[in-house]
Amino acid sequence: MKTNLLNFKTVIFYVTILFIANNLLSQEVSTDIKLNTTDYYDVAMDGGHCIAVDGDNVYAIWQGMLSENESYIYFTKSTDGGETFSTEVPIYSGPTEAYHVMSSIDVANNNIYIAWVAATNDANDWNIWFIKSTDGGTTFSTPTPITTNNSSAFPILKAHGSNVYIFFANAGTYPMVDYYFIKSIDNGDTWGSASQINDGTCISEVMFSNLNTMEKDAAGNIYLAWTDGRNEDANGDIYFCKSTDGGDTFFGNVMVNDMTILDSDSVQHYPSIAVGSDNNVLVNFIDYRLGSDYWANARPYIANSNDGGTSFAQEQLFSGIEGYCGHAVLASNSSQNIAYAACANLDMHFGVFLFISDDNGATYGEHIPISD
Repeated sequence: MKTNLLNFKTVIFYVTILFIANNLLSQEVSTDIKLNTTDYYDVAMDGGHCIAVDGDNVYAIWQGMLSENESYIYFTKSTDGGETFSTEVPIYSGPTEAYHVMSSIDVANNNIYIAWVAATNDANDWNIWFIKSTDGGTTFSTPTPITTNNSSAFPILKAHGSNVYIFFANAGTYPMVDYYFIKSIDNGDTWGSASQINDGTCISEVMFSNLNTMEKDAAGNIYLAWTDGRNEDANGDIYFCKSTDGGDTFFGNVMVNDMTILDSDSVQHYPSIAVGSDNNVLVNFIDYRLGSDYWANARPYIANSNDGGTSFAQEQLFSGIEGYCGHAVLASNSSQNIAYAACANLDMHFGVFLFISDDNGATYGEHIPISD
């Protein structure tokens, strides 16, 4: 398996989206902040959740390549709510002669946790590695390999109390894919065995990009969504499941998108989740039912559940975006307001835009440009 590396604009895009979406304190948006001071050969984020927020502390990571054969995971932080950031530093790069991609970060109890993929053997063997900091990112632990199957990708990391969770894809039968969940109950010092999440056999190819996501709420409930290939010739569907016991068990898989809609057997991928109030759960995804041309036909759809994810209403095209939208992220804050940030063509130009809802996603305010 090999992955294309993205240019540094991706870092700016994802950090902008995820920081704004997780901090809905107001509708005021600052100017863009350039995080890197190093001139990279190339840089990538590749679908990871690469920013974490804890009060006024903001932590961001990305993969930076200094040359074609030298790759590191870089880390930077802000202690003033994202107004300024420290000079980025490489955390331990893991295995030598490896590409380091698909990084994900979260913070809990003042501990910073990071997972990523190290691709070795000419980028054909992919395994997930883990590292943590207990001093605000000043130092990091020795990295720990989480998987050794040489086919693990897209790790999404979340933490709650002393529990650390990683939800990832196993692409051993690429382009078919299965999904696994693994957890630590001691701040990442030791890890249990990985459990398969999808309860149906993958028989169809899926679009191998931004496959999966994970969210948690204040009570510690865990929400998973992923691109699933169990339905024949469906090109990938979005499935969901939930745990209320810290990841020990998960409720049965629920299909989010509705296959009865005309042309809904198109490609669906890039899910994101927001947890609102009153048992509301929203799942967003990118859909290609208008055609396979990525730049012309990608559209964002949202499905809403009012029973905690047991069932979902028929998905709806996001009303604030009528044209192309290849990237979109849902998020909620502690007040359970919903944010929707999207990379789209609005106001006669292409950029990143923010929409905010205070009624569980039933309606959204006017779009706010957040990229300049």
